[in-house]
Amino acid sequence: MELRLTFPQKIIFGCGAFRSLAEEVAHLGKKPLLVIGQTWFRAAGRLDEAMASLARQGLDAVLFEGVEPEPQLATVQKGMDLMRASGADCVVAVGGGSVIDVGKAVACLAAHAGNAEQYFRGREVPAPGYSMVAVPTTAGTGAEATKNAVILDPASGEKTSIRSEHMIPRVAIVDPELTFDMPLEVTAQSGMDAFTQAVESYVSARVSPATEGLSFSAAGLVGRNLLAAYRDGSNREAREAVALGSLLAGMALNNAGLGLVHGLAHPLGAAFGIAHGLVCAILLPPVIEYNQQVCAERYAALAREVGAPGDGLAAFARSMNATMGIPASLSQFGLTADKVNDIAARTLKAGSTKTNPKPATRDDAKAILFRLL
Repeated sequence: MELRLTFPQKIIFGCGAFRSLAEEVAHLGKKPLLVIGQTWFRAAGRLDEAMASLARQGLDAVLFEGVEPEPQLATVQKGMDLMRASGADCVVAVGGGSVIDVGKAVACLAAHAGNAEQYFRGREVPAPGYSMVAVPTTAGTGAEATKNAVILDPASGEKTSIRSEHMIPRVAIVDPELTFDMPLEVTAQSGMDAFTQAVESYVSARVSPATEGLSFSAAGLVGRNLLAAYRDGSNREAREAVALGSLLAGMALNNAGLGLVHGLAHPLGAAFGIAHGLVCAILLPPVIEYNQQVCAERYAALAREVGAPGDGLAAFARSMNATMGIPASLSQFGLTADKVNDIAARTLKAGSTKTNPKPATRDDAKAILFRLL
């Protein structure tokens, strides 16, 4: 067996961990580019808090604000341009997975020749870029621990990952307190994204002894605590568990890969603008059922870990979705029978599809999609 593992150089987890941000950044540079989203970080007063903390540490932060929920190629290029023009020497990304993905791309690519589109189209990242600190404000993507950035090009309708081991953050600061005031919808969708990543990495064709424990623990932490976090956002124990589960799932998938849920999710998200966590939640039950024949023992172990009833893991996921108001169908988002073939074709090109435990053909992908009409 050959094993290659990549993780952030330093991970800081716990309530209050955000207060260590300025100290950690000071080890990496003097002029950080601070990457944030469109509304929450500023509206919650966290932006002023972060800027003041960085200034007290003698750091001259440059603000890059407005990353979209589905980050676009042009946004990465804007960040690269600002990084180069401002003389920033490291990157801090505070936000959900989209913000962190843009931060990773900017930190890595701005240090090298070329533009964002060239790397999006497959140009190899030649070497490490600027150091980066990732601070998630949602519990779902695990982007703080992964080596890829999922980017959308609206012009071509393509959604893909810029991927390199050089893109993994130097430091991940995971503070569950930052997730306490997530809206119900974000809690549900990001939480199901984390659960899906835990499940898929546990049954992936690249699962190893080094990753299966991370995946298994992540599935249990999220599966047993997500509904409690959804029902009461101030439930500290539940929020901590889901945030930790998300982190562990990110560490696992970074090394084990994912599966057919994510292979289908990217083209669906690009075509219909469906939030990533939402589409993963809808896809998870039928993909579990598709894989059941080759993963029965592993799915049964996960079902026992999350306390699922006798009808198994797929039914457990459907019940979680229903409780949190996640629909069971994709038709309301624009998927129709005449679009299924194109989505299925794009699915087969996805790297995640290649690590699904049961090989999938175009007809297999189409059958799953038709079930969700």
